[in-house]
Amino acid sequence: RRLYMQALHERARLALWAGEPVRAKLLADQARRVLAGKDLQGADDDRHVTRAELQLISAQIAQASGALEAARADIASAAGSADLAVESGRASARPLAAEAYFIQGELLASMGQREEAMRAYREAARRLDGAEAVSSRAGQDLLARIRWRLGERDSAHDLKNALIDSDYQRPDFLAFWERESQPATAGRASNMERDDGEL
Repeated sequence: RRLYMQALHERARLALWAGEPVRAKLLADQARRVLAGKDLQGADDDRHVTRAELQLISAQIAQASGALEAARADIASAAGSADLAVESGRASARPLAAEAYFIQGELLASMGQREEAMRAYREAARRLDGAEAVSSRAGQDLLARIRWRLGERDSAHDLKNALIDSDYQRPDFLAFWERESQPATAGRASNMERDDGEL
């Protein structure tokens, strides 16, 4: 059951990256029905991780569809579930928690809530403290984006360039840096850093 849900979750992510939010929602809904049909067997942290993954993809789908308040509620739930997994002893859930807080920051920034966004980015960075959390390329990708948002541009560029040199091709990674290379986007990011008094 867990492997089946992971497969549905990954297919939903791929559909979202391909610009197919409707298909992504269908896959996420299917995974949610599997979860609702019978409690997952295993430790509590497994259930927290599964719920966090589903809530996170639901938030991204809602954001892509323009349902920002629904996305905001889903991503807050995802962050909470991932933190519960970490507190239950699942240290490997830290990157998932960091991703949830990062997406929360992106969402809040898109809603013009800059101070709240910066707080979310800092929470994301805290979840990645320690080498184990960023040992994978996906973890390094996330850390690069977080550092970029926090104004640590040189470090972010170093991580990004190392990933590119290693032929890392995750679609949302490429899309993020393509957007950030646009002058208007870069200008908005710089303004957000200046407006945040703690940076």
